[in-house]
Amino acid sequence: MKILCICEEGYKRSVITRRLLIYKHHDAVAMGLNNSIELRNLLSEWADVILLAEAWMKKEIDPLFHGKIESQYDIGPDHYQPTLTDRRLVREVTKKLKELKYL
Repeated sequence: MKILCICEEGYKRSVITRRLLIYKHHDAVAMGLNNSIELRNLLSEWADVILLAEAWMKKEIDPLFHGKIESQYDIGPDHYQPTLTDRRLVREVTKKLKELKYL
């Protein structure tokens, strides 16, 4: 499955989500809302599913792709350590992905 993982900066939450999904053989890409609209639309078109770190981010996605957004995936605001090995973030993302049967 092709999964687009989006967070605000494309640095932690989306990258951790991508890493966990790739481990389970999904084709996943991470990006931030700070990337260009053109890139966001290109990757949204490519994806089968879009995972947004926070529900409010849906307004930043072209309505054409809203049907691809997994509405149950929301890991909340970025209050994690500035590292890709933040255990709390990894636990939080793993728990949510398991609930939604992506892991």
